[in-house]
Amino acid sequence: MPRYQFIIKETPKGKTHHSDPRPHSHLDRRELSRQKGHIIGVEMVGTVAEAYVDGYGYYTWVVNAPSVTAVIALIQECERHGFVELYSGPMPDLTDKDKSDIELFSHQMRTAFPD
Repeated sequence: MPRYQFIIKETPKGKTHHSDPRPHSHLDRRELSRQKGHIIGVEMVGTVAEAYVDGYGYYTWVVNAPSVTAVIALIQECERHGFVELYSGPMPDLTDKDKSDIELFSHQMRTAFPD
């Protein structure tokens, strides 16, 4: 099953409600999203990586999914309530082999067309 990565960013509404008490905190909303994804075959890999820039949360998800359309459907469901919005992705999560292939391709192009 393909693996995808995407980043969702907290909106002003999400920032305001970030620390709401259970069962409405951002972690509760994340768990509900994970469960919704499971229904359509989108499975979280590991944990969501969190980063904060200017007080807003940026959440990197890595998922296994049957298709990019399933990932997009999950993202749209996450966005529906206005707490987060898509920041980046979805894109394939690159393996070490993929990264090696990219380096090889880059080398071939630079060799053929030197600067």
